[in-house]
Amino acid sequence: MRRQAQNHIRHYLRKDVNRVVELALPVNADKRRAAEETVEKVIHGISSLFAGFDKDAFAKEKGSYMSLTSFIIAVAEAIKKNSKVASRLLLPYKRTDTAIVNSETSSRVDIALRCGDVKDEPKLFEANFDSSAEDKKQRENADRLYYEDVFALIEVKRHASASDEAGAFEQLVRYTREVYDKQHNRRFAWGLTICGLDLRVCVFGANYILASEKFDLKAESGRRQFVRMLVYWSFCEEHRLGYDPTVRRLKKLGCWEIDVPILGNPGPCSKANARVDTFYSNTVIISADRQFGRLTRCFLAGREKPKSSEHVKQIKHQVIIKDAWPEAEMDASNDMRDEVAHLSKIQRLMPDSSKANGAYPALEAGGRVCFSHDPRLRGSDDRVVEDNTRSLIGEIFDAINESEGDNREAVSPQINRIPYRVHKRIATSPIGEPLRRLESILELVIVVADAM
Repeated sequence: MRRQAQNHIRHYLRKDVNRVVELALPVNADKRRAAEETVEKVIHGISSLFAGFDKDAFAKEKGSYMSLTSFIIAVAEAIKKNSKVASRLLLPYKRTDTAIVNSETSSRVDIALRCGDVKDEPKLFEANFDSSAEDKKQRENADRLYYEDVFALIEVKRHASASDEAGAFEQLVRYTREVYDKQHNRRFAWGLTICGLDLRVCVFGANYILASEKFDLKAESGRRQFVRMLVYWSFCEEHRLGYDPTVRRLKKLGCWEIDVPILGNPGPCSKANARVDTFYSNTVIISADRQFGRLTRCFLAGREKPKSSEHVKQIKHQVIIKDAWPEAEMDASNDMRDEVAHLSKIQRLMPDSSKANGAYPALEAGGRVCFSHDPRLRGSDDRVVEDNTRSLIGEIFDAINESEGDNREAVSPQINRIPYRVHKRIATSPIGEPLRRLESILELVIVVADAM
């Protein structure tokens, strides 16, 4: 795992990338303006806390956790006090330097952040119990961390040396892989490294790690960037946090609600053609357990929304939904590798479904994923966008491609290029049988031969 993370850093990490913090800037103009105004109010209101960012406080790695978590809470308090339009509060968990309950490794994360409700009291996150509660185990486990609930992780190192920074990146890569694995609505992820008093903001995508320039927390300019990051996260739209607005975790029901593009939507994304079929899933058969590449996820799903958590167990699986980020052409009409286009063509050429049964899956829905920047708004900010590499990192994608161009060996011989990937989703039927149900090698050979 560690060697794999180091290999990923060699091939995907780009340091000193400009405008990484701005990737969280709200799309809506009113929200953007409110966020910038709040940054100034927060900085003015908590200036006394900046004294906590000194070398003595960071002399020991664990000693810095209290300074950092206190600072993050103070920012949340200032946001709550000075703005009525924030979407959420970014709050640290009470436990620091702790293992995550459902982690595949024994690694301990330094600081984890969660998205809290604006109505929450800004404080270290811990469960509240009545005095009559006697379940000690419940008390002990209440504030433990689960990857399903973590928004971003902060890795802290004592020194600003190259080796400490490399170690911080390596740990963030390993943690972020598990975030993708456990959060089935993650499109990209955020993380922070703080080495010595140097802060870097990181974005983890399907084929890239973008690390900002160093922000010196001893300097007013560096602290301002830290505050900006926390404020932007508090104000921005959900998709700017890295979540997928078309895949929703229904906590009360205990299932996933998934929008799949309706077939035949022509041309680029727009309000007119961004129509979807909605499915409900209680079974994830493939998670995105690899951090880089297509980030493929597969769900068994049905069309009927369960009425309660008890009904979730009885969801009738009617389709398999595949969600992935393959490399693709910018122009959808020229995308010769598009799976939906191929299956649509087969259905047109073989209108008699009996001829295709057993040979090809039936296409129920599918296409490029599109969503509104903010479905609650009307007007110019209510733009429908296609979910792709360009829409995720914007000008950074263009700047990197322009600066590196064809001369990759001279610019960055080890770093992989950033390909253009498009978020696609497809629902097909019928649902096949798991390979584990095969009873002999002969049956496996027959299945493979049929698939070929």
